[in-house]
Amino acid sequence: MRIELRRFDLHYRSCRQAGRSCDFFDYLDEVHRERNLSLHGEPLRRLAEAGRLLWLFDGLDEVADPHARRDYAAMIVGLRDRYAGRGIVTSRIVGARPAQPLFQQAGLATYTLQEFDERQIDAFLERWHRLAFPGAPEAAARRLERLRQTLKESRPVRELCGNPLLLTLIALLNRGAELPRQRHRLYERAVDLMAEQWEANKHLAAAGAVQFDLASKKRFLRKLAFLMMTELTAGSGNAVRQHDLSAFAASFCAEEYGLRAEEAQATAEQLIQHLRERNYILALIGGQTFGFVHKTFLEYLAAAEIHARFRTHDWGLDEIKAVFRKSWQDQAWGETLTLICGMVEEERPQQVLELLQAVLEDVDPFEDYRMFRFVSFAIRCVAEIRLLDQEPVRSFARRLTDCILGYHFQSWFLMNQLPSALRLRGPEWPDAARIVAAAAEEESRDDYHSMLFPLDACSIAVSTKRERVPRLTELVFNQPDEFRLVNGIMEAGRLGEWTAAEAVSLHDAVERLSEPAKTRAWIALFDSGMASALRPVAAVMSDREDPLRRCYAALALLHIPEWRSDAVSTLVDVLRSGYEEAFNREDLPRLLEAADEPPLREQVRSLLHVDDVRLRERVAGEMALLWHDEEAISIWLEALFSEGDEWVFDDVDVATLDRLASEHAGAQRTLSRALNDITTVKRLDARVIIAQWMVARSDPRGVDALREIACSSSFATPIRQFAAGALLDVPQGRRFGVDALLLLVHEETGHHVRDPLDELLQRASSLPEARAGLWHLIEGGLREDLRLMVCRRLASLDGGERTEALRQLHQLATSADDETVRVRAAVYLRDKGLPEPAWRPVLAHLSRSARYGSTRLLAAKALRDETRIARLAARSRSANVRKAAAAALEDLRIYRALLQAGRRRRGVVSLDGIRAGIVEETPDGSRFTYDRAYLARPDAIPLSPTLPLRPEPYESRGLHPFFENLLPEGWLLDQTCRKLGLDRTDAFGLMLATCADCAGAVEIVPEKLSVAA
Repeated sequence: MRIELRRFDLHYRSCRQAGRSCDFFDYLDEVHRERNLSLHGEPLRRLAEAGRLLWLFDGLDEVADPHARRDYAAMIVGLRDRYAGRGIVTSRIVGARPAQPLFQQAGLATYTLQEFDERQIDAFLERWHRLAFPGAPEAAARRLERLRQTLKESRPVRELCGNPLLLTLIALLNRGAELPRQRHRLYERAVDLMAEQWEANKHLAAAGAVQFDLASKKRFLRKLAFLMMTELTAGSGNAVRQHDLSAFAASFCAEEYGLRAEEAQATAEQLIQHLRERNYILALIGGQTFGFVHKTFLEYLAAAEIHARFRTHDWGLDEIKAVFRKSWQDQAWGETLTLICGMVEEERPQQVLELLQAVLEDVDPFEDYRMFRFVSFAIRCVAEIRLLDQEPVRSFARRLTDCILGYHFQSWFLMNQLPSALRLRGPEWPDAARIVAAAAEEESRDDYHSMLFPLDACSIAVSTKRERVPRLTELVFNQPDEFRLVNGIMEAGRLGEWTAAEAVSLHDAVERLSEPAKTRAWIALFDSGMASALRPVAAVMSDREDPLRRCYAALALLHIPEWRSDAVSTLVDVLRSGYEEAFNREDLPRLLEAADEPPLREQVRSLLHVDDVRLRERVAGEMALLWHDEEAISIWLEALFSEGDEWVFDDVDVATLDRLASEHAGAQRTLSRALNDITTVKRLDARVIIAQWMVARSDPRGVDALREIACSSSFATPIRQFAAGALLDVPQGRRFGVDALLLLVHEETGHHVRDPLDELLQRASSLPEARAGLWHLIEGGLREDLRLMVCRRLASLDGGERTEALRQLHQLATSADDETVRVRAAVYLRDKGLPEPAWRPVLAHLSRSARYGSTRLLAAKALRDETRIARLAARSRSANVRKAAAAALEDLRIYRALLQAGRRRRGVVSLDGIRAGIVEETPDGSRFTYDRAYLARPDAIPLSPTLPLRPEPYESRGLHPFFENLLPEGWLLDQTCRKLGLDRTDAFGLMLATCADCAGAVEIVPEKLSVAA
């Protein structure tokens, strides 16, 4: 019996409005009668009584009201309790959250659809092709082999196959022509397939004016995706409210088909109605919200819209550069930007490098975090280029390898980003052999110990599957540091399924390790997909001599159905033995979720009676929130009234207290006791939450309780700050919260002073009271380094405060006693785009005259002054400064090489002092392109009748005749070449060297790289 819960919701509401009751049987009776099905009424109920119905409740997340979702979940649980039989409830994860506690309390098992591993991908494809080609096994075998070969040859396409939806689409596409190797081409084919199935015309025919053909559907989807990524408020990502979708669709129809506003709106409403009823590429994802069926389509279609604008010359490369500069650090844009690279490289791979170098110009070569992120991002973008072994792509890729191996990162941020980027092309990556050699070289281990972990993983990422076992043995098994061991094994597992031969080979290597490295290795191999590692991990779990090792092994086996019971028993035993410290914060919820059968639950519930009070309270809290267990709720809430330093209300908010009080009589009594006299609540974190609850219930005592905690020096700083933050959430308490945080700033010393200050800084954009408090601190003589923090935050805001904050920063830059503060203030002014006189003289002075060599180096690096850095590397009296300066010189060299790699010579062409365009060198000659800003000028005139105004570039063999006629000739050419040391056959070089001051109104100067600050 399939019940579409969205439709049931409409039926249920209409029945309630008519004053009638309604349950699932009533709904099925009506639906079956409408469809002339005989199974309704009493026969249907007899089958239910006999347990002969399989219930399919589809789309709980599509019920808009979360309260209704909980009600229907309770009805499903009641149905299960009343009748025998089995059933399934489906939902997207977000939509299931309101109902999750009810299902767990009722003992219903919850499963999440995971990504496929290689074995599952292969099994799916084999079965799919067998079903797709009935009676034609040879055709099925040919198509399957062709697809397997494509996946073998294209790592980017293989990466997509873990997602069940995308794998199904790939299989569907494989029925026809051969699959493309490039991701964006594969997505294009998938969008075509899904858009063709989107039978919009069937529902829009009544409008009479619109026929959504494939091209118009794709334009609609591209423009919608771009809107969702760029213009919708609140950063909604893969979600668009029905109101916004309706407005966009009406605007699109009016523009695309020339409809009047009323007709366009009617068409838009019919379109949305169709989307509500048929989930294709754009689907209802819950309530009044729509989205693409997979985020991949949002990302691809937004990239396709940008590329379409570029192809039609609505945008130039400069507009795409602006998008890259703005969004490259935004995780939500990462996939879209890499797909754009795959699209533009088809026309000219050089354009990908230009986009990346435009981003790099804005990256400080000495800012570790951003530089490291850029290298990872750039590798992902370059991986989209089909032929890596071509110039200038090969040179740029090698410079990226130089960054991996030679850049002096102080620490490795986001360590997994580099290997995951390199894995996209693996051994195809230029200089892969150099990465492998560097990882294996013993000397590099001594010099760069902090970079060994990612270098090991990078070496494995650029290896073939056949090479991974030797790499592991060479790099991590010979020096069994546990972290390196686990990291290397997990990276090797990402290259594909382990073979039986690899398992045998690694078995001996693991057994030679000593403990605890051996246990860690077996668990890592098991987690990375090696099935044969199950037995050694199970053996560790059974070994009672080492509780910690047993705990690690049991956690690894917790998700394996046949081992779940033993794993739960082991973890309960370990906890009862007093090894609670072996559990991370997320391990205890994992244990409770795994105990999904009554016998297992009883084992876990036994922890409610252990002697260890801290463990008992912790278990009770988790069990109360996940299982809604009455005894656990009682133990947990009673802990509020006992003395203790541990926080008992982690992850609890006012809504949680409301739910507990409304659903559990015992909880209501205990919480009422706390409300009557909040001073009886001894656990201060709980007292803060209960005070917030009182505020939400319009009880004025709540603010008083929060104020008492926040302002009392008898309480610890963390709890006082917690209470002050809670006061900031209450309009009538904000002034008290700010005063409490200011008091903490003045009371604290050392690094602890930053915690309450950070609270104010985080609230500065939304609360005027917080901004006023920060200005009060500045006026009160705040420490210079803290004043710098505050002024930088205030300068990031709009309005008059920004102006005053920048003035304060300029004052710090010119007159602070702490010279390091002066440098950092000047750098901030530079980064905010202030004129050079506001910051350059300060940095220049400090690079020469600062008291300490380290400060002089910091200022020289801010200026990117190679001469000054070299002088410090050679002459500083401090060995540490000399070493740091030498490293900075090397980093600057690598940075400049990356910025110049593959960059052909370019000249800025101006007419009467106004920039008109760019002339650039190409493999076949040159290219001139008018700037779009110049074309938009009303007074724009062409450089020459042979170069009329247009957005399309002019391609020429050699120089265009107009530019060639600007060059010197005869004896003047000979004299110029001798004087400047130029080759007379290098016409492009002659133009850049001589046309800055040529006859006429045209001026051509070399385009400058943004290397110096």
